[in-house]
Amino acid sequence: MVNEPAFWQAVAQSIDAEESKARLFVHHSPSLGVAREAILRNFLREHTPAPFVVRTGFVHQMDHALGVAPWCSRQCDILVYDPTQSQPDYRIEDLVVVGTKAVRALAEVKTDLDESRFKEVVEFWNNVAHLKRRVYAFAFDGVTFNSFLQYLDNALTSNPQGLPDCIAVHRRNYLFVRTGYDLLPSTHDPLRHWPASNYWAIDFGINDDQRGAATGALLSLYLKRLTQSWNDDNLRSWVSSLALPPTRMVMFNNDGTRKAHSDASE
Repeated sequence: MVNEPAFWQAVAQSIDAEESKARLFVHHSPSLGVAREAILRNFLREHTPAPFVVRTGFVHQMDHALGVAPWCSRQCDILVYDPTQSQPDYRIEDLVVVGTKAVRALAEVKTDLDESRFKEVVEFWNNVAHLKRRVYAFAFDGVTFNSFLQYLDNALTSNPQGLPDCIAVHRRNYLFVRTGYDLLPSTHDPLRHWPASNYWAIDFGINDDQRGAATGALLSLYLKRLTQSWNDDNLRSWVSSLALPPTRMVMFNNDGTRKAHSDASE
C-alpha cells in the first residue's frame, strides 16, 4: 500500500520544479504570479476526480424568484465546480462564471504571504464565506512561523467571519487548518459566526524528510473533503497523530487566543 502522506509530499515537491522552470523564462513579477496560480491549478486539476472541474473565475447568484439580490464574487484563482449540478453560465478558455449551486471549493493563491497578502486572503474569505463551501489559501513563500501566528491571532480575534478552512505556505512548510464553521450568528455576538471547535497552526519545519508536508496536507485535505471521505473527526485524528514538538503545533481558543502547549493536541 502506498504511504499516503509520502505520496502527497512527493506531489508537493514537484511544484518546486515546475515553478523553477517558470522563473527561467518569466521575470515580470505580476506575470510570474499568474504562472504560479496556473501551476497550482494544474496540479489540482491532475488530481481532482470526475465529475469535478478545476478552473478560475467567478461565482454568481441571480435568483430573483427567491428574493436574492444579484451577487458576484471576486475573481477566484481556483474555482472547483460540479458540472452535473449546473454548467457555467459563461465560459471562455479557462475562465468560467458559475452559479452557487455547482461550486464545491475555492482557493486564493499568493506568491509571498506577508501581512498585506494575508489581509487579502481574509478579504477573499469574507467575500465568499456565505457560500458555505470549502475555501483554501496557498502561498509559495511567506513570513516566519511566529509572524504567521501573530496574523492568525489578529484575524481570529477581530474578523467576524473568521478564516478559510486551510492556509498553507509551501516553502516555509507550515499551515493553518480548522474544523468546520457554522456561519449562523452566535447567540453571544450576532455579528459573529459560531466558532469552529478546533483551530491549529502546524509548522512541519524545513528538514528534507518533511519538505512539502504542509502543501501535501492541503492537497490531501482538499481531495478528501471534496469527495466527502473526511469529516472533522478525521481531521482531529490526523492532527493528533503528528509527532511534532508543542512549539510547532499551536492550537487556538474560540476567541482567537492561543491555548497552552499542554492543550494543543485536544
